Amino acid sequence: MTISYYKNVRKEWASLVSTPVTAKFQDALAFTRSLGDLHLHTYGVTHLPEVHRIELPPIFHALSEAGRSATDGTEPPSANATPTVEQIASSTICVVVATDGVWDNWIYEDVGRFMMDASCLNATATHVEGAQKVMTSFMIRNSQFSKRNFGNQADNATGIALYLSLSSNFSA
Repeated sequence: MTISYYKNVRKEWASLVSTPVTAKFQDALAFTRSLGDLHLHTYGVTHLPEVHRIELPPIFHALSEAGRSATDGTEPPSANATPTVEQIASSTICVVVATDGVWDNWIYEDVGRFMMDASCLNATATHVEGAQKVMTSFMIRNSQFSKRNFGNQADNATGIALYLSLSSNFSA
């Protein structure tokens, strides 16, 4: 009988960093980053973050071009007109930062579909607390997934959503 252990719904194997068998202190850690680990830092576990810089103008330009081609190349309405959800989507990026208690339950594309759903974009465009409402709804759904996927072994979950938009009518 073969037993497989996947750590999440994407069927990724759990990662584990451990000391060599010859180490004076045997230890293991299920993360590749740590705020500090007495034994494992000498074997490559680091507290140092990976930092990447992303230029947003090219991304927004590509979104704008994609949105324009989806509407037969017509220009967006004047600045005084209320933008449609499609126009908001073509000028909005959503960044989700979350713990493994969230990521273990979701396929990445499904997170994007949820956060960029018309109802979520409408909430963020029309309510000052729209992003908070979206994230609350997302975390409720995550709790349901977590119970279904892991029962009482579910991990703690925390998440933050950041909506960035070129739309002047965007409230979040």
